[in-house]
Amino acid sequence: MQQKYTWNDQVRIHPDAPMRFKPGATATVVGTGVCNHEKTMEKTGAELGEPTYTVEYLDGSDAYIAEKWLLPDDGK
Repeated sequence: MQQKYTWNDQVRIHPDAPMRFKPGATATVVGTGVCNHEKTMEKTGAELGEPTYTVEYLDGSDAYIAEKWLLPDDGK
């Protein structure tokens, strides 16, 4: 599966994402990967084979998150 986002892309966390991912927050992609293990599934909410990302929030914190919880940031 091809990834939608790449390093330094601005994204917004999907409003339906689990609270631990800060729904509605803006973040920057700082790493990319693919879910290939059950522990990754638990941590990110991804399915096996789904793209995953490390994102950094504006406050400097970060999260490891499934692509399905990301939206392009339109700057609003």
